[in-house]
Amino acid sequence: MTNLILCGKIISTFGKEGYIKLKKYNFEDDYFFNIERFYLDKEGFYYLEKENIKKIKDIFLVKFKNVDKIEIAYKLCGFILFGKLDFKYLKKDAVIYKLEQYKIILKDDLFKTYETDLKIINLEISKEKSYFNILVNGIEYLLPIEDFFVEIDNKNKIVKLKNLNEVINLR
Repeated sequence: MTNLILCGKIISTFGKEGYIKLKKYNFEDDYFFNIERFYLDKEGFYYLEKENIKKIKDIFLVKFKNVDKIEIAYKLCGFILFGKLDFKYLKKDAVIYKLEQYKIILKDDLFKTYETDLKIINLEISKEKSYFNILVNGIEYLLPIEDFFVEIDNKNKIVKLKNLNEVINLR
């Protein structure tokens, strides 16, 4: 399935009836009330169907179908969830993980900035770590986001990265 975007993370359980606490990403609140399925992978193979949802402060309490006990809900803790891309509810500062069309600006150790022809293919997001999948001269590299990410500007489609020369010879 295409057009899936990071929409939240299961941060804990709530109560004994299988509710989970969901921290939202990228979308306005209305998105979560209108979504039917949350996907456990960005390919869309594994999903959970929403049965009920409530909002308390900045956290959503979500009840999924067939998750009726706290023991089952507990096994879902830490999972990243994806949802179908819906621009109607997308937040202005949302991070879309398909970044092929973004221009890359690099900052070196001397804080100089320069453009490059490398391409970010996508973001790989897992429970433990998040990575950029980068294509340079036909070779793909998987790089940890926290080591190289500076900022993203979705309006102008620019990603700023740092310290790539430590790993890849770009010049």
